Amino acid sequence: MGSVYQAWDPRLRRPVAVKRLNPLYPELGQWFEREARLASQIQHPNAITIHDYGFDQGAPYIVMEYLEGRTFADIMHGDQGPGKHPFTPAHMAPEQAGTQAVDARADVYALGVILYEMLARQRPFERHALAILHQTLAE
Repeated sequence: MGSVYQAWDPRLRRPVAVKRLNPLYPELGQWFEREARLASQIQHPNAITIHDYGFDQGAPYIVMEYLEGRTFADIMHGDQGPGKHPFTPAHMAPEQAGTQAVDARADVYALGVILYEMLARQRPFERHALAILHQTLAE
């Protein structure tokens, strides 16, 4: 669905993380914008700060605080370098695709999918994740 990259903010002279939605999924643009807007309202020591939201060549992006460290995927699969772990809809709770309110239960859902994949070495659902998102958006 998208990727996260490490970048440099030349105006503020600091590293940032840039999350960019793949332009092949324009139907998820509203969800992506809502994510940026909601995440920018969170002020907590354990939450990443959102610096900017915009568009590049028609694809939306979110500029956020960069945190040094390893990703969960790096820990699970070995370090494969930055930008190698795309965000996929397979880990999203169904309500994240629609207009329903999203809360901590969406994180629990994603964690459950990840744990299932670790134990079973396959995704918990046979249907393609985008098909599930399209169905949810249509409902």
